[in-house]
Amino acid sequence: MPYDLNPDEVLAYGNRRRQATSNWASQTNALNYRANIADQNYGQQVGAQTRNWQRSRERLPGSFANRGLQTSGLYGRALSDFNTQRDESFGQLARDYYNQRAQFGMERSGLDQQYWNEMANIDDQERLRRAQIAAQLTGAY
Repeated sequence: MPYDLNPDEVLAYGNRRRQATSNWASQTNALNYRANIADQNYGQQVGAQTRNWQRSRERLPGSFANRGLQTSGLYGRALSDFNTQRDESFGQLARDYYNQRAQFGMERSGLDQQYWNEMANIDDQERLRRAQIAAQLTGAY
């Protein structure tokens, strides 16, 4: 009469733990990859947006100079509006990026919780099996 888990059961619990760890690592790596791509995209978007706004800014005085309005209050107002729009544009880009990073953080927390729940379930099942074996040995089962 066996006094403990048989070798096949020990192997099965170990395999389930390794599989849970492997799944968690794979999903975490995929999430990290997506986060790295988001970081790269954000950097490229900031660079492209900076260049676009710089080109627009360089053209702004010419449109007023051609009409002799560069020293007028209209140019100052246009420059102020330009800066406001530029700031809003970069602000929206940053908000979108930080929201995306926050989503990655929440997904990571979910993956971690799922992993620890799976490991706890495996441990609980193993303990239950050991209790069943102990009960059989004492004749209580």
